[in-house]
Amino acid sequence: MLTAILLATLIASPDVAVAVHDQPGGGYAIRASFTVSASAPAVWSVLTDYDHLGTFIPSMHSRVLERRGDQATLVAQEAMPGIGVLRVKNRVRLQVDALPYALIGFTDVAHQDFESFQGNWRLTQDDPLTRVDYQATARPRFMPPLIGARLIQENVREMLRACRAEVLRRG
Repeated sequence: MLTAILLATLIASPDVAVAVHDQPGGGYAIRASFTVSASAPAVWSVLTDYDHLGTFIPSMHSRVLERRGDQATLVAQEAMPGIGVLRVKNRVRLQVDALPYALIGFTDVAHQDFESFQGNWRLTQDDPLTRVDYQATARPRFMPPLIGARLIQENVREMLRACRAEVLRRG
């Protein structure tokens, strides 16, 4: 318990908050959030623009593999997060379940670079603002010792800041 508390990291800035905790038995619990002056549908359009995430999230490539109606149900993503010159390849094939403008759930079904990876994005609109909460649990197959939590933290912070900036850019 003390280890989890000591290794838990919280970064808060006016735009993004990220916390990463070591999980008992390995892996990480991730919680992050931001608030943006935009409607939930505007935020939704950015978070679900899977074919274009790589245009505004550094180091990410994403494409839709399957759709049901206008909803993506299977998405392939590859990212190369890192700190300095240290980079780790993260490949996932996400099964996506969504409740429009409110919740996007995801689970890695390929287990290529993760033993397990699952989580969700939750949108809460309070006009004129929308709060975006991201939570996930991840058990990577490889993570550099001693800096794993920091690497994940930096990657998630970069991802959320990029999403927030894109929401504002699209206006």
